[in-house]
Amino acid sequence: MSKTEASSLYNWKDVTSEFKNACIELNIGELVKEPSFGLFEAMSAIEMMDPKMDAGMTQNQTQSKIKSIKEGIENKLLKTDDFSFEEKLTIVDTTLRNLVTWLDGSSLAQTLFTNLYLHEPEILDDTYMKNFCIAVLKIVDRMRNKINASGTFEEEDFQPLSYNFKFAEEISDNTVLSNLKSAEDSSAKIYRHMKSEVKNEEKKNEVDMTYGLWQRMRFIRSFFYLMSFNDEHKAFTNNSEEITKHINICLESLVKVKETHQLGTKPEMVKVGKTIYPVVMGFEPTINQRLLPPTFPRFIQIHSFEAACEYLHELFSKMSDLVKVPKMKTFDEIYNFGLQFSEIQSVFLRSLFQLIVLPRSMIEKGMAMKTLILNSVTKFVSPPILNPKCPINNKEACLQLVDSFLIKCTPAFVTLFQILGHNKARQREKIAHVFEEFGQFQDEADNLDSILHSYFVQQKLSLVHYGCFGSWMLNHNLSLMSQFILSGFELELFAKYECHYIYWYLCEIILNWQMSTLNRVDNFLMTNEINFLPKNAKKPKKRKSIFEKESLLKTAERHMFSAFYQAFRAFLIEGLIKSPKSDFDCEEFRYNHRLGPFQFFNTPAVCLYNQFKDKDEYFIKAYELNKIYGFARDHFDMARGIYEKHSECANQAKIAKNNFVVMRLLSSGLKKLQKIELDFSELAYFPMIRL
Repeated sequence: MSKTEASSLYNWKDVTSEFKNACIELNIGELVKEPSFGLFEAMSAIEMMDPKMDAGMTQNQTQSKIKSIKEGIENKLLKTDDFSFEEKLTIVDTTLRNLVTWLDGSSLAQTLFTNLYLHEPEILDDTYMKNFCIAVLKIVDRMRNKINASGTFEEEDFQPLSYNFKFAEEISDNTVLSNLKSAEDSSAKIYRHMKSEVKNEEKKNEVDMTYGLWQRMRFIRSFFYLMSFNDEHKAFTNNSEEITKHINICLESLVKVKETHQLGTKPEMVKVGKTIYPVVMGFEPTINQRLLPPTFPRFIQIHSFEAACEYLHELFSKMSDLVKVPKMKTFDEIYNFGLQFSEIQSVFLRSLFQLIVLPRSMIEKGMAMKTLILNSVTKFVSPPILNPKCPINNKEACLQLVDSFLIKCTPAFVTLFQILGHNKARQREKIAHVFEEFGQFQDEADNLDSILHSYFVQQKLSLVHYGCFGSWMLNHNLSLMSQFILSGFELELFAKYECHYIYWYLCEIILNWQMSTLNRVDNFLMTNEINFLPKNAKKPKKRKSIFEKESLLKTAERHMFSAFYQAFRAFLIEGLIKSPKSDFDCEEFRYNHRLGPFQFFNTPAVCLYNQFKDKDEYFIKAYELNKIYGFARDHFDMARGIYEKHSECANQAKIAKNNFVVMRLLSSGLKKLQKIELDFSELAYFPMIRL
């Protein structure tokens, strides 16, 4: 359409000169504002037709060679049958690369569905390729469903949009598994036949290719089996052996897939915008460009085949760890496992962990969580009211009180557990929001203990029920507070000049309370163990504390935090750590900002800045610099002595030993420093101090 025709059709009018004349009348700093178009809309607006801002313009820069799969077949640019071994290998491997890129946070339209065969797999006549494409579609659909069901992902982790693509929903899982089994057997048969028939070294590559195709089909069949469960909670509880078997098949097959990758044809590298796509027959990078919303062009990095294999290897290795989860019976055990497991980048694995622990049904989810909480309380403090031997008369009424308390706690614990499904940054943000509820639970747990203990006193029972549920909840809340602070180190949120009061709070408030709670619970358990014995029974010999190892490691942690507080305080005095100028800084504001979320807890009450400052200034004035370094040296040495007895604490022992040597040198006064280096690479919250 010519410019003249367009003008007469749409009746456009050029207002550029009028617009510029109107702008001249505005004074400097004046802005014409339309009520429905404010700063937010202006900053979010997309300048249409600008290649740097409008993702749709990518289509105009790079023209698609193939507009649809049918057009590609008609123009003989795509095959539906008679694929060579090299072509099959390359198509499968490139599809796996795109699958991993999608799982890593990119959109389906820009990754997997650049494979035209996935748009209409039924059009393929080649049995191997057809079954592979259908299996990939079903796997993607199942993985997407699991991530959506867990509801623990953010925009930066995963893009759930399906763009109305079809995922072979009309084909049942049993049919897919049966067809994959037939394709695997057929591939194995071809490989064995060629291996026995081909004696020529020149054709050895063809034998290796058939072996590679067999292993790929074997891999995709086991992959699909692992994704085919609709109820992950029951599946991992009842079918753990079968799941482990298929995980091992995937891991074994991946090794063979990687070994035969170079036998396929080398893909052509095509640049679309800033993204470089590997293009082989059946792939068209810009085929779905019109489906993308008019947003800023999003740069994606298609994973290399080696990186894709590493990603999948980690996925199945970590999945084997999840098989152990149903054997964990307490909330604390599962939560501690989840803290470590949530460090992985894969949003799919984090989502799968959620679905294995808690059923999808809200009712069943609440019941499962309530059982986990009850088991956790019983294991930690063993309340007398939950003991079958408890002789209290109105036991049913007491158990009803306990049940009401657990029911009230359950939704908050479900929310807390779901937070583990998010990435580390979101975890810290969301965990601060649950502090208010858990602060209230602390008060309610103490109240429940008081009521139950009063019943015991009324009936003149020798049993003690004071501080049972309260001690368990207090220990849990202290662990949450510690997790919140330590995650700040992991996310590198703290400046070096604020570390001293962070370490002080961990040492003097959180760990002091936690160690005191463990000692109290241990004494409580010992007392009630004796009280439950028959009157004529001999008193048992004094046993070891059930928290012996945990208390030892907490003691070592306390020594480390105390040492770091003293070391960082001395560094600040010497000017080895630069502080902001007082005109532009307020330490009290920073202190309250970092520790403000703890205001919802009454036990322990948040330590106010003035209280910290009084103790900090007393410490500085009471001791000389060499003495402060000496205290840090002694604490590092005591921590090292404990850590060296536990093989799992090798990193902590190494850091404590290194820092002990540094503090000994500084406390001697033989060396004056100009600068120090703090290396947080070994452990996020225990830096290695280097001179």
